[in-house]
Amino acid sequence: MLALEGDNLVNYAVGLDLGNGSVGWCALNESYRLIRAKGKELIGARLFNPANTAEDRRMHRTMRRRLSRRRWRLRMLDGLFMPELKAVDSNFLVRRKYSWVHKKDQQNHENWYAGVLFDSQAADKEFYAKYPTIYHLRKALMEDTSKHDIREVYLAVHHILKYRGNFLTEGDLNTDDVFDDAEFMELLNEILRDALRAEEESECVSARTGTVYSDILNNSRMNRTGRAEAAADAVDILEGDSKLITKILKAVFKAIVGNAVDLVQIFNLTDVDKEIAKELKKLNFTSATYDDDVQNIFGLGVLSDEQTELVTKLYEFYSKLVLKRILGSYTTFSDAQISSYEAHKQNLAYFTALAAQQNVEKKAFSRMYEGLLSSSEETRKAAKKEFATLLAAVPEDAQRKDFENALEEDRLFPKQRTSDNGVVPYQVHLQELHKILQNQGQYYPFLLDTYEVEGQQLNKIESLLKFRVPYYVGPLVSPEDMQANGDNAENHWMVRKEGHREAITPWNFNEIVDKDASGRKFITRLTGSDTFLFGESTLPQHSLLYEEYMVLSELNNVRMSARVANHYEDKKRQRLRYEEEQILLNELFKAKKSVTKKAAEQCLMKHGMEDVHLFGLADEKKFVSSLSTYHDLCSVLGRAFVDDPKNQDLLEQIVELQTVFEDRGPLKHQLSLLGVMCTGFGSAFRDKF
Repeated sequence: MLALEGDNLVNYAVGLDLGNGSVGWCALNESYRLIRAKGKELIGARLFNPANTAEDRRMHRTMRRRLSRRRWRLRMLDGLFMPELKAVDSNFLVRRKYSWVHKKDQQNHENWYAGVLFDSQAADKEFYAKYPTIYHLRKALMEDTSKHDIREVYLAVHHILKYRGNFLTEGDLNTDDVFDDAEFMELLNEILRDALRAEEESECVSARTGTVYSDILNNSRMNRTGRAEAAADAVDILEGDSKLITKILKAVFKAIVGNAVDLVQIFNLTDVDKEIAKELKKLNFTSATYDDDVQNIFGLGVLSDEQTELVTKLYEFYSKLVLKRILGSYTTFSDAQISSYEAHKQNLAYFTALAAQQNVEKKAFSRMYEGLLSSSEETRKAAKKEFATLLAAVPEDAQRKDFENALEEDRLFPKQRTSDNGVVPYQVHLQELHKILQNQGQYYPFLLDTYEVEGQQLNKIESLLKFRVPYYVGPLVSPEDMQANGDNAENHWMVRKEGHREAITPWNFNEIVDKDASGRKFITRLTGSDTFLFGESTLPQHSLLYEEYMVLSELNNVRMSARVANHYEDKKRQRLRYEEEQILLNELFKAKKSVTKKAAEQCLMKHGMEDVHLFGLADEKKFVSSLSTYHDLCSVLGRAFVDDPKNQDLLEQIVELQTVFEDRGPLKHQLSLLGVMCTGFGSAFRDKF
């Protein structure tokens, strides 16, 4: 290009530096010097706001849907209770609806009901004296078979349905055996095998006879670090570097008791960058932002698929441990919460008296107390120091030690509503709801109303608690309905059955929603287009074809030196030949899920080579890629079926369904549509993809 520099036309080139938030530019002449124009060198940058991902938008949309579905459940509950409530107190639901209105709110003054729950403030006072917390009411309704006020029944059931717990546990739940020591020990061995690059069948540690790890990890007489070290000491090391294994065990136990999750130590990641290592040490299971934090760490690309799965499993055991601690020796959540309430009350009385003995003013103590309950970490930290000063004047004994541990772990004044309540499965609340409905159903028959699903009679109210809109159905509004109202139908894909336009409830969901058609549309929405092969759909990460491609890609990067007879094939480390790659693929990768470097060298030596040495592996001791899907399919369908070329399309469809559908029920149904069903099929792959 030509430009005018002074009085001369000169050739010039434009250099650009493109970034996601800026564009740097310059103009250079043939001597690679900056051109000047109007007294200035032609160089600069344009800054702009970088593009944002859809993550924040998606998170907000998900939260809106969750709250909307909660309101949907509670509206249906109101509909069931309304006739009985109106017979006793016609304004009860109205008062609850407008309980947020302040008496000075002129705009909504007609909806102000003096903030009363029942008929009068006197009735409210009597109610709260009898039931200090909602859990006292739930407990009374569970244990008392006499008739209660329908408003009390409504309040208890409403609370259970509003905070119904998580759905991470399938089937029935035994609260006496929440934390399984045998399963936890297997997880420890999986982590150690990964960290030590050990053989798949090896067992590095075992549980010491008579050890109950949940009791050690929840021992309130020790702090978190002490519990972690005690648990690590109670593990017997069977093989491997005992010093390294001990470090890994301590890191795992520190993570599960609520200290920092040091992924560098847990997975023995010795070769990661220092900055990335810092990020890998920031995770904490107790953090309110754990979900976002763990996704950020997974996004770094440092951890393998197996390691991310192990982190997820470790968090599940942390949740089980927290649930075990919350329930303690109790079998119901309400009993545990009442015990927590009483502990708070007793500790407050103790420290109030202690503060008075040390001449601490009431206002100062109230400030300390409120600071300890604050959501601000800095405020809590300052309050902890003040409470520690109070305890310093107390003689050292077991009680003081317990108080110090509780203070350190924010358990001194336990709250009724905390983030820990999120680990409670819905089955725990369902048990309480069932007892309440059975006790009060003899006086209020509508509580025992049922509906039929696949020949079974199910309780309507219990179904409100158990019902979840399948994720593959999405919002309960069809795209046609959204478009008819002029709204955006982009994130709606539900399909109604022909001739059904009525409102959807948990009781008629199966009759109205076409789950199969909705599931197919869901798959279509999630399947992207290949960036290399235009018009082709992307493959699942664990597709048979894609996993074989990844194995062959890794083998292509491997270099080998070997000796045949008295001659070295190539001391310069040549690439593997096609025949050698096929030997490793068919005889080794299809025989073992995890392939070590040593096993590959031995396999090649069986085919006429000596002194085989492989180089260039991403991991020094083993191959990163594997045919894990192939092995999972073989374990269910048999190797002959999986190796048959005629079945490849069917197998790829199976993997695609397994990738998209997380829950066992929908997966089994979708497999049945393919004409493939066998015992244990869903459970065999459910945790894999």
